[in-house]
Amino acid sequence: MPHTSQFSSLYQVLATLSALLIQTVVGINEGWPSVYGPVLLESFNITTSEEAWIVQAMNIGELLGCLVSLPAVDRFGRKISMLGLAMGISNTTIFSYLGEISHPTIRGKLTMCLYILNLLGIVLINVLGSSLNIRNSSFSTVGIVIVFVLTFVWMPESPYFDVMKKNFDRARKSLVKLRGHPDVDEDLDQIKETVKIQTEHEGKFKDLFVVKSNRRALFVAFIVLSSKHLIVDGIIDAYGQTIFQILVPNVSPTLVIVVYYTLEIFTAFFASCLVDKLGRRPMILVALFASGLAILTVGIYLYLKLHTSTDLRYMNTVPATAIGESLQYFTVFSTPFLPLS
Repeated sequence: MPHTSQFSSLYQVLATLSALLIQTVVGINEGWPSVYGPVLLESFNITTSEEAWIVQAMNIGELLGCLVSLPAVDRFGRKISMLGLAMGISNTTIFSYLGEISHPTIRGKLTMCLYILNLLGIVLINVLGSSLNIRNSSFSTVGIVIVFVLTFVWMPESPYFDVMKKNFDRARKSLVKLRGHPDVDEDLDQIKETVKIQTEHEGKFKDLFVVKSNRRALFVAFIVLSSKHLIVDGIIDAYGQTIFQILVPNVSPTLVIVVYYTLEIFTAFFASCLVDKLGRRPMILVALFASGLAILTVGIYLYLKLHTSTDLRYMNTVPATAIGESLQYFTVFSTPFLPLS
């Protein structure tokens, strides 16, 4: 029934958009130091080391949140864990929630929304920060959190979690809402079988290191995520205004950031179309190599500009071009691995 199918997908999209509001808040948190770091340096007389610790404090808190989320999602549920509002918890739990409520045919598209809403959050705080002080921007963005709570509280719990807790009636009701029709027996049986297999083969933390295949998977994940951060993903998020002020001094850094992340969004759409055609491994290898060259170019330029007397008047377009190329390749690299991010 076409109408049923469309309604099903629409309800899943609405549930996803509600959940993704918190991902926008994550983007706001990640982009906040870019806007207000220079303000803190100038108005509150903090040192650059203290500014760096402000940036790292968020990362440390996110790490702790990730560790807390591991037992929380299975004990309290995906929905309750996300309503905890902690950045590390929501970042970890939202992938499970979206994967478990969505139909496989639209799962990839919904996951792409994670990346886009995160980027929009970074753009939003940069735009607000160009005209609002810290206090007023905080009041402006807290509205997103309020909307998230007021909408997400009405969304269904993951049917996988309900089955894990033997709450089959609630799992069925959630599936009926998410699929848009009452004929969910096949989906429910499949979830029961999946949960049964996971329960029977439930591993322990030490298995990550004891089992050879797990060690290899852990090593690959470590390389992938380390590479993602080494190509200055988080650095540009946290220090974008300062970096672009140096690289393109004659243009408003806010304007550059808006253009930068807008291009990144379009590149993400383009890359998502190539993943299944070209494969993940070729994309990551090419993108990493090209990103490395681009970042090296920017690094050499900044070294010459800040630490030597070299005349760089005829090279003003080099840093902007190189960092733009790094953006394109980085996004192509990141897109196949969004669930790992």
